[in-house]
Amino acid sequence: MKKLIYIAAAAMSMAAGLQAQQIDCSFDDGAAYSLSTFDTWADSPFTTGVLDGQIMLADNPSPDGTNGTARAVAFHRSPYGSHLYGARIGLGAPVPMSDTPRYLHVMLLKPAGGDAALVVLGKRADRSGQSPETVQAVTRSLNEAQAGRWSDIVFELRGNHNAEIHSLVIAPDTERHPAGHDSYTAYIDEIVLNDDPRPRDVAEPYRLAFAPDMTVPGVAMPLTALTFTVGGATGSIAVPDSLNAPVYVDMTAAPAFAAMPGEKVTMTIDGGTERFACTLFADWDNDGQFAEAGGGASPSGECVASIPSAASGGRDVTGRLSFAIPDGTEPGIYRLRCKVYDKLSSRVSPLDATDVDAQSGGKIIDMTCNVHTANVRVAFVARMCDVTSPGGGPAPSQAEFGKDLKFDVRMDSDYRITGLEVKHGHDLGGPEMVNGNRRWRTDVMPLDSDGTVTIPARMIDGDVSVTIMFVNR
Repeated sequence: MKKLIYIAAAAMSMAAGLQAQQIDCSFDDGAAYSLSTFDTWADSPFTTGVLDGQIMLADNPSPDGTNGTARAVAFHRSPYGSHLYGARIGLGAPVPMSDTPRYLHVMLLKPAGGDAALVVLGKRADRSGQSPETVQAVTRSLNEAQAGRWSDIVFELRGNHNAEIHSLVIAPDTERHPAGHDSYTAYIDEIVLNDDPRPRDVAEPYRLAFAPDMTVPGVAMPLTALTFTVGGATGSIAVPDSLNAPVYVDMTAAPAFAAMPGEKVTMTIDGGTERFACTLFADWDNDGQFAEAGGGASPSGECVASIPSAASGGRDVTGRLSFAIPDGTEPGIYRLRCKVYDKLSSRVSPLDATDVDAQSGGKIIDMTCNVHTANVRVAFVARMCDVTSPGGGPAPSQAEFGKDLKFDVRMDSDYRITGLEVKHGHDLGGPEMVNGNRRWRTDVMPLDSDGTVTIPARMIDGDVSVTIMFVNR
């Protein structure tokens, strides 16, 4: 299912770049890489031989700080191939696959932004007659390339531990149908397999100027909790306040509160002293950074609120600040950072989201908020059964946020329900984690009989996809 077009000259060994369970392809290293094109579509003109694919080593057309190499693979993305038509890079030695996730990083440069796809070709070591051109895995990139610049595209790679990778196919664009767009040249470079899912061209998200586990023995600000009030609903998160507690506190495991665009949020800081002050940041564009708003509260910036450094005398128990979720904010999970510090300290700027004067008892607390709509979308993956609303109407297609969702399931006579797989949150078709923020999760609800089913309100925290699980009777 491939058309061999071009092979890099000379039969040089690639052993230096490819070792057991390692992939490290740099096209500046003088090794001879086998290059060709491949399409998973059996009737593709590139598979049948009607057309020749175009691929070669070329000069890096746009060296920059992300990828400054001299040479890269140039691949012509044709409108006559399928979405999975791509550049095939043959490995000098087979690399074992693993059922433990690893991450393949590919530097990609293309004129259009968007995601890419990876097709893994190889064979099973326990199947002597299997072709090394057998598709072992197909996966979509975890992130998207930026248009017109080098981007590190990351693929989660896992498979049967008996499978060996013989070549990699990089399909540079899966979002635009090839037949509806002009052809273009994509460039591929610096292919590395490792255990790190973070793109190489992205700075460490939510950077700190100190080690996350840093402590200052004997120094602590008596900060006990952060309480959030939205529309009459109140929730709190406890903050460790012992003398040996870390300066940085990560409370992002679950959202601290939920709110809709335009709603007012009041945050109360319990504890502290008459000398404490506070700045609150929000990453509204989800880029992994807190942009300074340039002086105090700004609903359109990412420094959203602050308690003035010249607080009224005698306040020694509670600080309170308010802000509004910006109108037009897309539903999703957003990172917040609360920086509590001694107002008499001038060592660190109040608008520096990365640092705090720990020697005077300061703390940085990270949390998330869930921005949502009043109603969320509901979808069902239902086979061998009927799903209806209670009472027999059509299956629900939406639900009220934060409320129980009820529906009826009636299995066909030959099958028995075993439970539900409930995927819930935001952007269910995208990555589960973005910059360390969980956008959705999957829960399994065991069931031993069909009938009326209730998904609890805690799972109706965004869009919901329900898969009916079953076995034969």
